[in-house]
Amino acid sequence: STNQLTSINLSKLSQLCDIDLGGNKLSGTINLTNSPNINWLVLGGNGGITSVTLPDNLSDLQYLDLSDNQITGKLNLSKCAHIWGIDIANNKFTEVTLCDDLSPDLEYLILSNNELTGTIDRVDFSEDGKYFMIIDYKTGKAQLNLKEVFAGINLQLLTYLMVTNKL
Repeated sequence: STNQLTSINLSKLSQLCDIDLGGNKLSGTINLTNSPNINWLVLGGNGGITSVTLPDNLSDLQYLDLSDNQITGKLNLSKCAHIWGIDIANNKFTEVTLCDDLSPDLEYLILSNNELTGTIDRVDFSEDGKYFMIIDYKTGKAQLNLKEVFAGINLQLLTYLMVTNKL
């Protein structure tokens, strides 16, 4: 949608499944705690949303677009095992928690232009700088499994690789 809505109260609409309020002029907090049945949530492109309060259990959520807002803080999607699309680009998220068993149907995960941080325990470079080895003390002996990466299940080593490549 490309309306000009500046505010909306959804607190009494507990049966909502699909919400598309993208491209409006919404700002402030969007409270969806009373809408546990959400499958599809689009709030992208509003520019002024600073926080979104979601229900504790969003097990049916399949698609989430919060992009191009000013949302700060943490995003907990740990109960969203069936999600196939996540776009939270251009916000101020500091942490994103995903489900341990992400769906193999995950098609895209867009996290760009946020304030996500983390630590790579150790990176060893060859003398000529052409090769490097990433050491994560917590994962032990881990291998990059492309099937898991494409399924969105194990992205930690790939993220390390992408970050290290920019050093």
